[in-house]
Amino acid sequence: STVLLLLDCQPGDRVLDLGAGSGFSSEMLARLGYDVVALDPDHTALVNNRRRPSFDRARIAGRVTVARGIAEHLPFLDGSFDAVLRMN
Repeated sequence: STVLLLLDCQPGDRVLDLGAGSGFSSEMLARLGYDVVALDPDHTALVNNRRRPSFDRARIAGRVTVARGIAEHLPFLDGSFDAVLRMN
């Protein structure tokens, strides 16, 4: 719930998971109903991220889209997201 307070958004909002890695945070956000774009430069991590929601589709309310890229050169237009999540 700490993440939800920091995001200050509602289920259905579009969230950029910056540096998403293998997708733990992306999956968590999708389970809570957010539409997530998981961005990471590591191809192998993104393959794992893409597979995570399929483990138990019935528990996923939102969706996860995987994209390869880096924070310094985002492949999205300004204003594309309601929130950005960056976990270390």
